[in-house]
Formats: sequence, structure tokens, C-alpha cells
Amino acid sequence: MQVIADQKEEIAELRKHVADVEKKQQHQEDYINNKLEERDQKLIQSLRDSQETKKLLLEVQEQIATSLEEKKSWWQKLWKR
Repeated sequence: MQVIADQKEEIAELRKHVADVEKKQQHQEDYINNKLEERDQKLIQSLRDSQETKKLLLEVQEQIATSLEEKKSWWQKLWKR
């Protein structure tokens, strides 16, 4: 009878250990998923920022080109007189 009682106790301990391992594994999976989500959000934000910067640079380049064209036109007007 003692052997059966010892085995039942050992089975109970093993079940508790398995439950603890499963809980830790779930915690690790949640942590990894959260970190991946954070990384993805930061990457997306970085890409958006990069696109916005490129857009602003293009606008500035267009403004400079327009300004240079206007200046060129002004000089042309001056020399045509």
C-alpha cells in the first residue's frame, strides 16, 4: 500500500511540475509575442517617418527648383531690357 501512496504522491508532484512548466512556457510565448508586436509597430512607425521625410525632402527640392526657375526668369527679364 505504501508503494501506491508514494506513486500517487509522485504523480501529483509531476502534474504540479508539468503545470508550472506549461505556465512558464505560456508566459514566455506571451512575452515573445508582445516584443514582436512592439518591434513591428516600431518598424512600421520608422517606415512611415522615413516616407514622410522623403516626401518633405521632395517638396523642398521642388520649392528650390521653382525658386531657382523664378530667379532665372527674373535675370532673363533683366537682361532682355
